[in-house]
Amino acid sequence: MRYKGFRYLITLLLVLLFSLEAFAQPCTPAANPFCFAPINLTVGGSCVNGTTCNGMGFVPSTCNTADNQGVWYSFVATDPSMTVDIDLVTNSGCDFSSTVYAGICTAGIIEISCLSGAPSDDSHVLTGLVIGNTYSIEVSYNAGGGCGGPNGSAEFCIAVDVTTGGVPNDEPCTATVLPVNVNCVYQTSTNDGATDTPGVTPPGCANYLGSDVWFSAVVPPNGAVDIGFLNGVLVDGGAAVYTGPDCSNLTLIACDDDSGPVLMPGFNLFGLTPGSTIWIRVWEHGNNNNGDFEICASIGTPPVGCTVTNLSCALATSIIVDDPCVQGSTCNGGPPTLTSCNAAMTEGTWFTFVATDPEMSVYINHVSNTGCFYASSVFSGSCGSLTELSCESGAPLNDAHVLSGLTIGDTYYVQVSYPPGGPCGNNGYSEFCISVIESPCQGGSNNSCVTAEPFCTGTTYSYCNTTGIPSAGVYSCLGSTPNPMWMYLQIDNPGPIDIQISQSDNFGGTLDVDFAMYGPYASVADACNNITPGSPTVDCSYSAAAVETANFTGGAPGEVYLLLITNYSNNPGFIEFSQTGGTGTTDCSIILPCSIAGTASDASCFGGTDGSIDATWTGTATYTIELVNSSGAQVDILNNTSLNLNTFTGLSADTYTLNVTTADGCTNSVDVVVAEPSVLTSSNIVTNSTCVNPSTGSIEVTATDGTPPYNVSWTGLASGDPAGDEITTSGATYGISSLDAGSYVVTTTDANGCTSVQNITVDEDVCTAPTVSLPAGLPATLDCASADSYATPGDATYTNSESGTCLISGTLSPSLTNAFDACSGGTITIDYAGTDACGNALTAQHV
Repeated sequence: MRYKGFRYLITLLLVLLFSLEAFAQPCTPAANPFCFAPINLTVGGSCVNGTTCNGMGFVPSTCNTADNQGVWYSFVATDPSMTVDIDLVTNSGCDFSSTVYAGICTAGIIEISCLSGAPSDDSHVLTGLVIGNTYSIEVSYNAGGGCGGPNGSAEFCIAVDVTTGGVPNDEPCTATVLPVNVNCVYQTSTNDGATDTPGVTPPGCANYLGSDVWFSAVVPPNGAVDIGFLNGVLVDGGAAVYTGPDCSNLTLIACDDDSGPVLMPGFNLFGLTPGSTIWIRVWEHGNNNNGDFEICASIGTPPVGCTVTNLSCALATSIIVDDPCVQGSTCNGGPPTLTSCNAAMTEGTWFTFVATDPEMSVYINHVSNTGCFYASSVFSGSCGSLTELSCESGAPLNDAHVLSGLTIGDTYYVQVSYPPGGPCGNNGYSEFCISVIESPCQGGSNNSCVTAEPFCTGTTYSYCNTTGIPSAGVYSCLGSTPNPMWMYLQIDNPGPIDIQISQSDNFGGTLDVDFAMYGPYASVADACNNITPGSPTVDCSYSAAAVETANFTGGAPGEVYLLLITNYSNNPGFIEFSQTGGTGTTDCSIILPCSIAGTASDASCFGGTDGSIDATWTGTATYTIELVNSSGAQVDILNNTSLNLNTFTGLSADTYTLNVTTADGCTNSVDVVVAEPSVLTSSNIVTNSTCVNPSTGSIEVTATDGTPPYNVSWTGLASGDPAGDEITTSGATYGISSLDAGSYVVTTTDANGCTSVQNITVDEDVCTAPTVSLPAGLPATLDCASADSYATPGDATYTNSESGTCLISGTLSPSLTNAFDACSGGTITIDYAGTDACGNALTAQHV
């Protein structure tokens, strides 16, 4: 045995010695180390294996200055467009470089393509070759430290053929897509092998003579893109940027020569349409040193004052109703949607709000501009399908959109647009402040006697004035009656009554208000049947004042008086009126009725508090809204709100009462039930693992009640959360299998997110120990002959009486102990030993 070990040691030492000797041997020298004796390549022929080893004819080029060895090949051009492919086979640690030259070494060579640092392979796509001329190829390597040392080399395969494709991004419609990242991420490209692009507007800079390649990029939401370049073999580049509806209809927007690093171009573009595509055309200055370069696109930063991002309807800035004014600008805005009043506008920005009242106002206050006024429009609908509701343009300084008939909960859009250029300023824009409020007034549709609305003294009313309604002619002292509004009151306690009436615009300025007071009549119908332009009045004023007072004396309870108020200026705003003097009073029982309704959203889980009630109400603003539970306790209250809806949240299951009280004393209530699902429960049946098969434990989970379907997940010695719902109906089960003994937490989650958690232990069952059986035929005694020739007997077997996962069976190998002296006596002992699947020690012996 010692002899065998010694022989093995000698063998190992010899192997190591030979390996070291082989490692130290130099590479096999190339057969073509000099440019004046290249290997000629057959065009279209098979790939030829090569090496840079001992390439003593190294010639430096624009991309291989780090190398120091070079080998040489040549070919004769058979087509103006050809490709040289060089595929890496192996190297000593570094990539090779390759250069293609026009001509041969003995007559003079001119570099036409150079590639370096592109891992694994080089592919020279050559154009403009002269059929019949000879071209040279140098493959070079840096046989220095880190690249294999003096014996370092690259092994490769080289071939030359006629080009069938050219560069893939040779045309705008095959442009390489540039990702627009937050920061510049360069990617390498080449124009080596590119052709000219006819039919596209010439760039007009950087000595464009052809061989251009194309890229495209999608404009980010802020409308600004930076395009960056780094040189490679192509050291002096030019680039142009185009826009258009598609790759076949392009418009030049920018051209650059040297704005980037060294002699490369660069762009900082802004004011582009978000989501649109731009095309970038790249070429080499003069088309005489084509090759690789790097390019990237990143999100740009518009100039100060032009950082808006709400350039389209889809990117509209959200406005919170009744919040302070939001600053806005049209600078760098996108192309506006055409409206009835913004035909001259070319840039626009967008805002959006959700209606909280049927009557709302959008105010746009002018801050500054570069020479012209903006236009503004309000739309209903959705982006791409908008309906104009209001449009204002040319109104100096401020716009006010007084809206009515809005749907509570619907989204509305506001566009502010501007016409930069010319007298409006190059890159001109307007700055403004925009706000949306619930209408400070009510009504506005009571433009005729028969639609007159009731009011009572003791309450201050703020009504939207009327605009756009033509005059009905002369009524009493009123020389004209443009934009009429009709109100009526009914006497409760007779006596003198003074009513003050004022009118203001939406920005706080005063407006002329005029009125005529008629009565008494038995009813509104009686009044409307009898009031004519020549009917007498109890008071009337047609002055230019913004504040008027109507004085009259009510004679008897139940008498009806009509009040006509006009808006001579036709400017939008509101009218306020209230009783300011006199002992007479009016009947408030004629005021508008009030109502309240509520829609419940049930609690998600049993005992949960995420229920809610969507409440809406009508009547005369302002309102007090109270929410009371079934015990009579107040849950929430809204005091003096002008809103017409509210969502009460955080509610548990119960019957709630909603109460409304309006400004004019009307009350109403409604009961609303918030329900909850039954409590989610889960149970389990455990199957233990065994010592024979440790991963055969399982848990059968049953889910009941709650809201099906159910998801089952678990953690412990193993964890899992299968996709989808594991239990689809209440009372159904799901089995978790292949579990080891240990503790597990099983969570059942229903469709509403309610959970039932079980802490479950899977034990390990102990299996019966097996019995060992010796092999048959073991001799009881041995004579001299049988002892000398005794052979190792067969394996012993063992098994237990169980089945399934507790079945234990197997074999034990024998070991022999001889203790005899020829035929004088002694024993042969056969021992069997081992461990079963449960770790039980098993032994048996035959002597």
